[in-house]
Amino acid sequence: MAVRLPQRSRPESARRAPLVLLVEDERCVRVVQRELLEQEGYAVVEAGSADEALLIASAGHGIVDILVTDLTLPGMQGPELAQRLLADAPWLGVVFTSGYADDDALVERFPGSVFVQKPFTIEEFASAVNTVAASRAAA
Repeated sequence: MAVRLPQRSRPESARRAPLVLLVEDERCVRVVQRELLEQEGYAVVEAGSADEALLIASAGHGIVDILVTDLTLPGMQGPELAQRLLADAPWLGVVFTSGYADDDALVERFPGSVFVQKPFTIEEFASAVNTVAASRAAA
């Protein structure tokens, strides 16, 4: 099933906290990541799967600025999710996380994205998201 996001222009995020779509299938990891993102000043909408993330993105929960997604998810994988969301939201910043592989080819496939190897420190995770947010704000 193809889900199409409404076509939108680049959001004016200066008037609001950047919205992060956090996609992580392990609930305990997702809770910690959400808390860290909120402490950094981000608004967060979370999903436990790529399919749930697509539903959230198309349901009008706000214009997503940054996607933080695990590479390995049930069903659709993180890179496919990113590709589908970027098709309708080219401004979207992407942070990939994984405990399995350090994938430099992935960052090449998604210019401007950042990869963070699990387990990561609070500082590493915050730095990755802040780097992507800053690059999107400057674009």
